[in-house]
Amino acid sequence: MTSRRAAHIVFLAHSRRHPGVLNYASSGAGSIGHLKVERLNSQVRAALAQPDMSRRLIDLGGEPQAGSVEEINRFVATELRKWQGVIDSRKIERQ
Repeated sequence: MTSRRAAHIVFLAHSRRHPGVLNYASSGAGSIGHLKVERLNSQVRAALAQPDMSRRLIDLGGEPQAGSVEEINRFVATELRKWQGVIDSRKIERQ
């Protein structure tokens, strides 16, 4: 199972257990929360730039990818729309 597939499953499972609770919005540029996310993202990017780290993640079945906070937010929004479409088309009920 790829890391993306695992992430999809986690999003679906969490959204089914907590309908309407998911919130991936930033608290605003320059806020403490935003700065923490930016710092964490820069540290993750630095770690992924190390060949040993990328190789280890690949060996574990991951797909190492680094992106900006905006790119990650777009990815999450796209995935949520995609999986909401699957849920709606399959008429999956919330439990």
